[in-house]
Amino acid sequence: MPDRVSANLRPGPGECVRLPNFVLIGAPKCGTTSLYHYLRQHPEIYLPDRKELHYFTYQQLKKQTAGPGDERVLDFACSTRAEYEAHYRAAGSAPVAGDLSPSYFCFPEVARAIRAELGDVRIVVSVRDPIQRTYSQYMHLVRDGREELSFHEGLLAEEERIRRGYGFLWRYASSSLYTDRIASFIEVFGRDRVKILLFEDLVRSPHTVLRDLFGFLGVDPEFRPDLSRVYNRSGRPRSLLLARFLSKQNALARRATLRVPRGMRTRLSRFLLDRNTGPKEAIEARSAEFLRGYFRADVERLSKLIGSKPDW
Repeated sequence: MPDRVSANLRPGPGECVRLPNFVLIGAPKCGTTSLYHYLRQHPEIYLPDRKELHYFTYQQLKKQTAGPGDERVLDFACSTRAEYEAHYRAAGSAPVAGDLSPSYFCFPEVARAIRAELGDVRIVVSVRDPIQRTYSQYMHLVRDGREELSFHEGLLAEEERIRRGYGFLWRYASSSLYTDRIASFIEVFGRDRVKILLFEDLVRSPHTVLRDLFGFLGVDPEFRPDLSRVYNRSGRPRSLLLARFLSKQNALARRATLRVPRGMRTRLSRFLLDRNTGPKEAIEARSAEFLRGYFRADVERLSKLIGSKPDW
């Protein structure tokens, strides 16, 4: 087992605040929400009540709010060090604390900022078949009532949307190019401190993947969390009106949710979102063919970087 990750402490007003000593950087739609809930069950791991803090990408996210609903990410992002620290004041003596923010993967230039503020932390990245990941990210915005174009139209509109300042979730295909992003974190933190997970392995053998991940983080690898639930599924909404209400794109939704305690509000929203999420249609042939050509060279480069060819 690797050596236990050393605690990273920063002084606050009259107290010591434990900051993360591992960071799960994404990628989006690669099981990060499920991993958050599974890791949180481990008695030696502390994760904040809020999954995505986006502290190190706040300035990038602030500049990219042109897409429908993009500004909402700033409601939950930490804009200051004090806000970030506040989420870790309850970490106590937990030997491992983490930050799970998938936006970090989309802006790999933040790797040096993470190193500068958190030190020699461990980095975890989850990737999946890039065609499936791209489609899942598209369906995520369809599920939330934000995307109105077809998948193929969305792919064709991606470059223009990036130019106009749409947020990172609208970068369907470009954010599925993995190699350079992973290489950036390896360059900053070293290969032995960057753990690459394959989403397909998590689906097929979740306990095996988590046991290996627990060992990498330096906590008891024999702990077996409850894996009976899969979180944050993407799919077409059964009710578009409910989808838009849950994604808080209107003032009525914002006022209504303020009347409900935060913990209950989160559980209720998660329950309703899950019930309102229907199945995904199959990817149409022309989009799949386009993406196979788009990703072919990057998958070959990734295979060389990680030393094995993913079964994609």
